[in-house]
Amino acid sequence: MTWVPFLIVLVRYLIALVVGSHGITYVMFALLGQAFVEWRGSSWLLGSTITGDTLKTLTLALWVITGVGFIATGIAIAFASSLQGFWRPLATGASIVSVLSFAIFWDGQMARFTDQGGIGMVLSLMILISTIVFP
Repeated sequence: MTWVPFLIVLVRYLIALVVGSHGITYVMFALLGQAFVEWRGSSWLLGSTITGDTLKTLTLALWVITGVGFIATGIAIAFASSLQGFWRPLATGASIVSVLSFAIFWDGQMARFTDQGGIGMVLSLMILISTIVFP
């Protein structure tokens, strides 16, 4: 008896759990608004083009879109045998929106990089790279 097929399925479910949890974290960040505690209300990328509540609303919308995208990606990975080919475009789209939302939200404070989503952005980049590396 070989354990390889079982391990492949187990690893797929673990990856699905991590990616889905990443999406849940984005939705929770949007609902709880904890990242806005010491936020300056401006964007490193946009400068003074969009600021304050308008920028906050845009960021929250992008976080919800990202979260739903990663949750859908986790489901597509978990059920890859039934949903063949769905995980890659979902992961790519969610990752791009994630990186974009970080670039829009981050106010340039290196001391607040992790509090303002830097770790999530790095994880999203890793997911984006995996869409290129893994078939």
